Amino acid sequence: MPVVEVVWWNVQRLFAPATSRISAELDTTPSDGWTEEVYHRKLDNVAATLRYALAGREAGVVALGEIENSRVLSDLLKRLGRDELVEATSDDAHLEAHDVTVLYSRARFEQIAPARSFNIHNRFRTRDLYEVTLRARDGSDLMILANHWPSRLISDSEALRIALADRCRRHVESWVRFDWTEMLDRSEYRLPERAQLEQRWDRPGLVLGDFNDEPFSASVARVLGASRRRDMIERAPEFPRTRDLAAIKRYLSMRPRLYNPTWSLLSASEGPAGTAVWDSDWFTLDQIMMTRGMLSDGPIHYVEGTLRAIAAELVPADVDVRPVSARGIPRAFALDRLNGVSDHLPIMCTIEVP
Repeated sequence: MPVVEVVWWNVQRLFAPATSRISAELDTTPSDGWTEEVYHRKLDNVAATLRYALAGREAGVVALGEIENSRVLSDLLKRLGRDELVEATSDDAHLEAHDVTVLYSRARFEQIAPARSFNIHNRFRTRDLYEVTLRARDGSDLMILANHWPSRLISDSEALRIALADRCRRHVESWVRFDWTEMLDRSEYRLPERAQLEQRWDRPGLVLGDFNDEPFSASVARVLGASRRRDMIERAPEFPRTRDLAAIKRYLSMRPRLYNPTWSLLSASEGPAGTAVWDSDWFTLDQIMMTRGMLSDGPIHYVEGTLRAIAAELVPADVDVRPVSARGIPRAFALDRLNGVSDHLPIMCTIEVP
């Protein structure tokens, strides 16, 4: 079965050289030195790093954070040279900018419904959550929820991240669990057959992004319910044996969990000890998690042990990129030297698809 790569990367303030409310607050306007030359160099550096990460590998899903809009994404794709990657589309006329966006391989997937954008904490009118539904060649669906949770630099942001975690959990539940409206049969509520319950519970789904929290933080581990224990997630669910109203209530109380292989970065003997550095300490803020359906022998599943962060001191390119320092720390893009890329490392994993 073919394997493709899933990538998440917060590319840090990739904005076009113009002035908007958001770019002014984030210091990415021409008056801040964010000129056409600087913008195109940043694009070159991001594209070069992605090419390095994907060298010799097929891209399946590439989700990015802090992307301003489709124009910026189009400029990036031209430099990336991956013609199979296309942008997941949605109706975002109500938003000021994208922030998170999702690219997918049209050779492996098709988008079967408009993506849905959700703005939760209202600092900017951008996508805090971005839900995309893809379909593989064999008809298998892959649910994707790209996230960018509130920064730790925002006052009282922990409560905001807890709120995002709860909203994210509800999305996952809607993927893998029938709700009341789906169990209404001729004016009577009835639990679906067990085979239907199992099929729904095992739908493949990816939850990925910059969570601004660690895998062990309350928001991720408790509220979202993401665990490093693969065996716990693989455990067969105990569905009710009857189909009456009491059984429905028990079923609706069942809580799906996510597998979080990003824990491996916390104990890695080699490579980076996280995805971002603040005040000389590593943090694993960027994560890729998945539903139980990604762990089975189903048509779309995760290849165990492939989750990694990409930390290259020097990537092959025509320009001086240098994504990380000599100590392996992510280097933010520097306006004066025009090198560096982002204050976050990209992370990626491998999945099998039909």
